[in-house]
Amino acid sequence: MIGYLLIGLVILLGVTSFAIVWKRHIGLAIPMFFFAIMLYTYGLGLFFPLSYVCYSALIILAFFVIRAITLLKSREKDWLFTNIFNSTFLLFGIFMVLFFLLNVHKAVIYIDEYTHWADVVKGMFQTDHLSIYQDNLWYASYPPGISLLQYFFLTIKGGFQEDVLYMVSQLFTVSLCLPFLTIKRNAWMQILLTGLVLFLFPTVFFHNYYDQIYVDTLVGILFAHNMTYLFLHPNLDRYDVSYLTLSATALILIKDIGFFFVLLEFIVLLYQIVRYRRSQLTKGLFIVIMALSVKLSWSMALQIHGVIL
Repeated sequence: MIGYLLIGLVILLGVTSFAIVWKRHIGLAIPMFFFAIMLYTYGLGLFFPLSYVCYSALIILAFFVIRAITLLKSREKDWLFTNIFNSTFLLFGIFMVLFFLLNVHKAVIYIDEYTHWADVVKGMFQTDHLSIYQDNLWYASYPPGISLLQYFFLTIKGGFQEDVLYMVSQLFTVSLCLPFLTIKRNAWMQILLTGLVLFLFPTVFFHNYYDQIYVDTLVGILFAHNMTYLFLHPNLDRYDVSYLTLSATALILIKDIGFFFVLLEFIVLLYQIVRYRRSQLTKGLFIVIMALSVKLSWSMALQIHGVIL
């Protein structure tokens, strides 16, 4: 039980710190937190043991928390309750508890989970490295994005356990809907109805969504999330550039087909920039170059380690 509580504590401290430091709404900070973990563990995981990478990520997160505490004095009380400790934060907390109760002690049951989605994370604990170092893995060429996110939180818990795979995947998926919610304070009926819609939404793609850890639903929702964010934030500030860069790289790192979805995002992004805001061309190119660099790095890693596609 302590391991589960530690995971919840790290998540809540992480998303809150991100929101305070970046001075953003909690709904925008939550996905950013997951994106950042995914890209950080991937980038360093190509070169260093994953356990060291995760411990270093926790150290950086601790500095983020300390920085957030020092900034609390400069954040007005009204701002904190409007942007941080609000209905979105409450809804996210409810989902954390719900996904724990729904999945605790659950075990994988589908063949692809045995051959890859669960097996690859277990292999990360056995080898302390990415899938490209695992000789007995069937699909070592699959991008490691969601597996790294699951591995990170399992490291906090202290070892491999299948139920956490479900919890992390489901929590990450629902977090992608939070940036677009507008919920009034203390509007309990709206909170409950919104939570019900978000809970049922993934089952539109797979009726057994809550019984498996495949990434197909996640890929679709993440692509829709990226496109929606792109249209709702036409004027790219520094946070938007960081957010879109990380969300695009996350889509590439979760499944191979994500790369083609990202290409569609780039077409829309560059069209918007050329047509309406040419002054932001440099920002758009930065997003494109960074995301393509991640794709190229994984392709090179597969080639270097002789992994069969």
